[in-house]
Formats: sequence, C-alpha cells, structure tokens
Amino acid sequence: MKKNSYLLSCLAIAVSSACHAEVLTYPDPLGSSQSDFGGTGLLQMPNARIAPEGEFSVNYRDNDQYRFYSTSVALFPWLEGTIRYTDVRTRKYSQWEDFSGDQSYKDKSFDFKLRLWEEGYWLPQVAFGKRDIAGTGLFDGEYLVASKQAGPFDFTLGMAWGYAGNAGNITNPFCRVSDKYCHRAESHDAGDISFSDIFRGPASIFGGIEYQTPWNPLRLKLEYDGNNYQNDFAGKLPQASHFNVGAVYRAASWADLNLSYERGNTLMFGFTLRTNFNDLRPALRDTPKPAYQPAPESEGLQYTTVANQLTALKYNAGFDAPEIQLRDKTLYMSGQQYKYRDSREAVDRANRILVNNLPQGVEKISVTQKARAYGYGDYRNRRSQPAQTAGRYSAWSIRATATTTC
Repeated sequence: MKKNSYLLSCLAIAVSSACHAEVLTYPDPLGSSQSDFGGTGLLQMPNARIAPEGEFSVNYRDNDQYRFYSTSVALFPWLEGTIRYTDVRTRKYSQWEDFSGDQSYKDKSFDFKLRLWEEGYWLPQVAFGKRDIAGTGLFDGEYLVASKQAGPFDFTLGMAWGYAGNAGNITNPFCRVSDKYCHRAESHDAGDISFSDIFRGPASIFGGIEYQTPWNPLRLKLEYDGNNYQNDFAGKLPQASHFNVGAVYRAASWADLNLSYERGNTLMFGFTLRTNFNDLRPALRDTPKPAYQPAPESEGLQYTTVANQLTALKYNAGFDAPEIQLRDKTLYMSGQQYKYRDSREAVDRANRILVNNLPQGVEKISVTQKARAYGYGDYRNRRSQPAQTAGRYSAWSIRATATTTC
C-alpha cells in the first residue's frame, strides 16, 4: 500500500508541475500516441485516432507479466496496421520442460484499425479495429470506438469484444440477434486468419480521457479498462481498479517515453521511436547555378567553347545529348531534360550557360526540351537593351516565352 501511495504521489507531482509549466521549446502539442499493444490508443484500450499518414513507429512496453514489442504504420489517413511480438514471462516456451529450458512463451500477432468516420465540428471520429488477427488468439478481439476533441481534452468511448471486453460489463447486443454471438472460441491455430468470431463473446464498454498539458511535450491519459484479466494466458491477474492512468513524454521529435499505473497495482513503462516516410526526401547535392559572366563575343561557334557548353548543359542544366546550332541571328539548343521536375530551373541554367559565351550578332536564344524524339517546350529569350541592375543578364531579357511543339 505504501508503494502504491508513493507511485501515485510521484505521478501527482509530475501532473502538477506540468500544468504550471511554460511553453518553452516544443511549438506543437503531442497529438495521439501509441498504446501498450502498439497502434494509436490510450493505454490498454484503443481510441479512434490514427497516426499521421506515413508514420512508422517502433514500440516497447514492459507490463510485468508481458513484454510487448511492436511496429505500427499508418498506411493511409484512414488505416493503420500493427505487428506485435509478445514475451509472456509467466509461461514456458512449450509444455515440455526440457525443450523450453529458460525460454519464456512468445506470441506473434497482427492488428489493424480502420477509420469509419472522420471527426467533424459536432461529430466524433469513429473507427473499427481488430486485434490478433493471424496469431494464436491470446489477445483476440475487436472494437468500435469514437473519439472527440474538445480543447486540450480528447474523449474516447467504445465497445470491445473478446480480450479487451472480458470484463463483460454490458450484455453483448448481438446476442439479441442470435445466441451464437454469446460465445467465443478461446484460441485459434497460429497463422490462421479468421473473422468467424467477430462481435462474439463477452462485451464491455471502455473509455478514457487524454489531456494535452500546457507543457507541450507532456500528455496525460486516464482510461476505464474493459478487461478484468481473469482469463489471461499469463494467468489470473489481480485487478484492484478498472482505471488506468499514465503519461507520455516526448523526449525528441522521434522518441516518446511512457509511464503508467495499471490495474491499480502494476507499473508499466516503455518507449516509442518514430519516423514519417512522407517526410523523407532524397539528399540532393546540386551543382551551383552558373553565374552571369559573359565572355567577349566570338565570330561564329568556336569548337572549344561549344564543347564546354555541351558538357555544362548535360551535367549542370540536366539536358541529355544536348545540341547547339546557330541559324541567322538565333542560337538554338535542344535536348531531353532529365534532372529537374521544375523545367524552369533547367531552362534558367541553360540560358546562363549560353549567354556567357555567345557568338557575335545573336539576338535570340531558343531552348527546346525534348520528350523522347519530339520537342515539347520551346523557350526563347530575346536580346534587349543592356540592363543597369546588377545580377541580371545585362544584355538579355530574363523572361522566356514557351510554345508547345509536339
């Protein structure tokens, strides 16, 4: 009892300190975080939230009898999946002692959550989820859950069947449809994907509140657990309270630390490491854009000058197999541009390369981008009066006109 009081006192001090802390370095609140089982949620219970699209999380939770290792990914704004590996400390690896040795039991499972309704001004976000789809069924269950944000609070209310609903604090509503919904298989064959037990067996109402503190790195959680832990694979677990309380601290943009007090007698701790594949960009070390440094105008095209220009057009401006021609008073350049998604960047670089070494009498520059064997963009610069502003092409207008030629 003294130990429990000490833990609760420490948590109360942390909450009090967080509520009076100033916003210092973290500009954005935490938002949703990972649950004990992996996937966005409260602690033991899920919520209707889904992580930002592309987010990939690696999670570890130590909850006395269980160690949960999981990875979760938000495949779409409306769908996330979780793969979980569970170490059951209180059970041997197999029923044969000689074979198991000191190895504890291991379980693999897969979860998913599907958003059914996106949150609006009045309506909550609604989601359906399924746990332990292809595993042995130790944590098998499904749920319907709704979450609604109001200021710094995020409220969650849902109904769970199976493992998360083992408390049976409400009659399964589907039992009114058929008696077969009142019973659920206790386990499945490993690797067998089955939805035959969906919405069957005991059902429970669960809920919770998340509070985003004024100190942005800290988020607090309180949940009402729908499980009574009397039929756990790890053994009959004592439960002093259905209320679980916890905190999430964002140590870095890519790391969360988790601490909670669950079942009224169990301390849980863990961490989450995350990244977002949507934010990943290829590292591009681009060559500097050519400066405007015009050389004295030569008579006609000079072999050495043209060779240097062709090299620069290929490696700096990104034109494959560029060609340069001089006809009348126009200098023509053509090639297939492969380097820049924004073609204007390639044209600007090509113009600079050509302007720096012009033959005498040239009044126009034509840059044609080819698509395969056909030209598709014809960009032309026309000679103008020398500009007095530093940093411009002094004898050339910067504007280019484009015409489609294919």
